[in-house]
Amino acid sequence: MKSHHLLLLTLFLVLAPQSGPSQSVAPIVVGRVMGLRNGSVASFQIVLVSDGPPCAVLETHTQLDGTFRTSPVRTGNYRLAVSGLPDGYGIKTMTAAGLDLLFNSVRVVTSTPTQVLIELAPLEEIRRRKSSFVRVGDGLRSPCLIRQIKPVYPSQAKAARIVENVIMEVRVDKNGYVEDVTVIKGHPLLNQSAVSAVRQWRYAPVVFYGTMVPVVTTVVVPFGSK
Repeated sequence: MKSHHLLLLTLFLVLAPQSGPSQSVAPIVVGRVMGLRNGSVASFQIVLVSDGPPCAVLETHTQLDGTFRTSPVRTGNYRLAVSGLPDGYGIKTMTAAGLDLLFNSVRVVTSTPTQVLIELAPLEEIRRRKSSFVRVGDGLRSPCLIRQIKPVYPSQAKAARIVENVIMEVRVDKNGYVEDVTVIKGHPLLNQSAVSAVRQWRYAPVVFYGTMVPVVTTVVVPFGSK
């Protein structure tokens, strides 16, 4: 493959200095964009999303020279996403010590620096199924909730002692905001309250093939106690 068709983004997971024997070392992520010709390497967004609770989302941007640096992160598994790529380019490969990070998370630890290599290529060279929304399942975990608003138990439903779950299909945009809610099953006196609450929820972005993607997931909101 010709070199001008590739954009390499090298990330280095390094350790922050330890100030005392009783303090733990916090990993940070630093890196630099390399290989882009006839274009700016500034303002690429680098996003780390924890692969499970507790939810953690860290964002940073590349500088004019292509370098970037995140704030310290917790030790754990993270998925990495890159956005703001040049038009017509996508992520072809993303690896760390032979591990394919398009399908797996990377373990960020305090003992050993980890180098992550991302290779970008023209979209026509990347053979990957595209979809406007990715459905949770088939190896893709449910998005992690950052903010959850509890629904109001409608007084009429409470007086009638209605105890039931409202099941909804929820579309979440790539930044984790609820875009649309459709009731699959629920009581007419409960549905609107459930939908109003879920529309205010915020999720951690879902990382899929190295990019943040919109997803469709199923949400169950209970009312009353069984």
